[in-house]
Amino acid sequence: MAVSKPADYLNSAINYVDDLHRRPPLVQVAVGGGVGVTAGYIATRVSKAVATTIGVSFLLLQFAVHRGYIAVNHDNVGRDIAGLKKSLRKRVNDVPHVGGDEVQNFVVKNSWTFSGFAAGVLIGFGLA
Repeated sequence: MAVSKPADYLNSAINYVDDLHRRPPLVQVAVGGGVGVTAGYIATRVSKAVATTIGVSFLLLQFAVHRGYIAVNHDNVGRDIAGLKKSLRKRVNDVPHVGGDEVQNFVVKNSWTFSGFAAGVLIGFGLA
């Protein structure tokens, strides 16, 4: 018996997803719902941990600034933010646009799966 490689599992999953729009609607909704529940649950758990970490970091940073451990040079911060704005404007203008027909065809072809995914995400949020 041959040992399967991770690439074989990945190719199998990709082929299943590619052919999913040919399956019955109930299967599409079930697969979308299962993935949605998982994604919603994980997103809720991860976002809570990230929000807590960022909040504690801001509190510690404010405490350090207030106590004088950190000195902020507001002129340098303003100059850096202005440069960041300029570079972001250039990057946003260079983003290629996706054809509307491609997106519309993809959404219509997989509408049952997206419906199940949306419902699953909401259920996953509720479970977490």
